[in-house]
Amino acid sequence: MTPNSTRPIAVLFLFAFLTSASYVLTSALGVSWYLGRVGASALPVVLAASAVAVVFVSSLTYAAISSVRTRRCLVICWSLMLVVSIILSLRLQTSGHSVYLLGLLYVLGEIRGCLNTVFLTTLATDQFNNSSSKRPYAMVAAGAPSAGIVVGLMMGYDPSHFSDVRFIQVIAGLDAAVLLLALFLPRSHTSTDNRAAPANANSASDEKDSGPVIEQSDVYRFRFSLAMLLVMETAVLTLIGFQWKYAVSEYLHENETAMIAYFAMYYAATDILILSFQLAVAGRMLDRFGIGVALVGYPLLLACTGAVALFTQLIWSWFVLMTLTRGLDVVRRSLHDPSLSAAFALFHAKTRRKVIVFVKGVCKPTAEVITSILLLLYADGLGFQRFTIYWWCLLIPWIIAAWTVSRIYRSYHPSLGNASDEKCRNFNHNNTAAQEYREQEHHEQSKQLGQRPHLNDSQR
Repeated sequence: MTPNSTRPIAVLFLFAFLTSASYVLTSALGVSWYLGRVGASALPVVLAASAVAVVFVSSLTYAAISSVRTRRCLVICWSLMLVVSIILSLRLQTSGHSVYLLGLLYVLGEIRGCLNTVFLTTLATDQFNNSSSKRPYAMVAAGAPSAGIVVGLMMGYDPSHFSDVRFIQVIAGLDAAVLLLALFLPRSHTSTDNRAAPANANSASDEKDSGPVIEQSDVYRFRFSLAMLLVMETAVLTLIGFQWKYAVSEYLHENETAMIAYFAMYYAATDILILSFQLAVAGRMLDRFGIGVALVGYPLLLACTGAVALFTQLIWSWFVLMTLTRGLDVVRRSLHDPSLSAAFALFHAKTRRKVIVFVKGVCKPTAEVITSILLLLYADGLGFQRFTIYWWCLLIPWIIAAWTVSRIYRSYHPSLGNASDEKCRNFNHNNTAAQEYREQEHHEQSKQLGQRPHLNDSQR
């Protein structure tokens, strides 16, 4: 990490903080109010509705980000969420128990989570795709748990101090702060290069400019494995999330105030652990052991808790076990998610943005839609153990996909541990050739414009 990367890390950290704070508020309020005022029996309905909405929004984002700059697309998305938050704050004053308004708040929380992931991953990979260290990814990701700590402690201390409308107004204020921060977001190296390039520049050189050169067969396998990983992860976490929320609702007897306090303190406690882990050891672990340990290790830990869940019978033990299982988000957010973000940096810049939005914004919510619809149709007839068996079986293709992603990434990404690898040598050779090509091209352009060409150190 260089001094020049300090400012981008700080700005992206603040972006992660503000967007995560609004997500935690919206999610905790949406779940608590919906379960408390509507009931857990209607949970599969809103899960399916939110998943369909997320697919729709992410599909629009996928279409927009292909032709619109990332910053402009970000401003449009958060402007729309600000408008929706203001409308909700006005409507909740008169219709605080409306099923549709409460469902809209729940859906808005899921949309925020999807957009946060897509844009933070895109901005981080655009900025740090040439970095050999994974620490910038971990430091930027630390903004999310920091927000969870602040918001969780604020809500968990005494939620009765804040009215429904005041909570939504705070969310709207956070959206406005994100729009202001958009003015200071760092410009990616890729976008700068593209703007500086002449109109008739060779597209092949742009591709070499923007990322490692990998074999086409590996590109397809890498993209498929990433999609499979996200699909299986989403299906598993959707089933675990349903079990968790249902267990909390049953154990706390649908007490709205108690559920708000529980969810708030849960987010605060897990985020304290996540932040401590990210700042202390996450960056070092990723640099030392690579992304494979995190990508494969997280589903293996879920497999362990799932094995214990097969022997769980009582509601209080469900509550404790599902809280611990959901608490493995500490591993997911501190190690697994930064590793996944780093994996996307292997693609060329033009391809990378589309793959991020397609995998995280289309494949992931589509898997959530399918899982939620299955929950809506069959949740009533399934027991706790049956749920566990289903998501435990889905861990097998998840682990296989994670292992494939880590293996392909390790074979191309240059590091001290695999510098002798043949593909690593090809990577360095191709990047050197691309640099010489760009210098020659710049020399020819300068001669055509009648300018004195810039000389590099070796030419001087």
